[in-house]
Amino acid sequence: MGCLFNTLSELFNPLSEGGFSLLINGSTGTGKTTLALEFIREMAEKGLKSYYISSYLSPKKVHKYFPWTKNFLSEKNIIDVRKNQLPSSLPTHVSFMYVEEPVFLKFMYNEVESSKKRPVTIVIDTLEGLKRALDVSLNNTKLEESLLSICESMKSNVIFVSEKDENLELGYWVDGIITLTYNIIDRKIRRRMYIKKLRGTDIKHPVFSFTLEDGRFKPLL
Repeated sequence: MGCLFNTLSELFNPLSEGGFSLLINGSTGTGKTTLALEFIREMAEKGLKSYYISSYLSPKKVHKYFPWTKNFLSEKNIIDVRKNQLPSSLPTHVSFMYVEEPVFLKFMYNEVESSKKRPVTIVIDTLEGLKRALDVSLNNTKLEESLLSICESMKSNVIFVSEKDENLELGYWVDGIITLTYNIIDRKIRRRMYIKKLRGTDIKHPVFSFTLEDGRFKPLL
């Protein structure tokens, strides 16, 4: 298990149990995608499947910018929502054009339901980008509610990455909230992670610094 997860096991242990929902928010460049991919890495180490739903990176670019993901996140588990068709490598029953929210939700439901080992983890990066791709109003919360329901009912996980600094309504529904920030002080970038919510758990380290050295999320405690 990696250093990040040894340090903050109270945050990440619920993922192994399943039925856990998390919101990662923060401005551009704070490290949200890197952290989300670290979650996927941790689940892969436990032999558990994840899907990375991206609104701005193709599978090849995920592996280009985050080469350390190649060993545990295959291209078939990276869904680029900017394309209008699901990958041909997926089973034929989900090889269809998805331009509507219900079709996307059916796809995710089928993937979780058919998984022989759970929990499955779904990472949405970003929620706003997915809504734009599916032509869903940013104010319409049905997509989030449906994904939360799917994962809770099948003891799986969903991680929402948000383009907003705060997402108050979704924050009420999820089990955990992480906010990432950075400031430039004396010509150096200072990054911080805030654990703002972790339902049913005493948060031992609510704030800590971290780096993105070598493209990895590394805590400084």
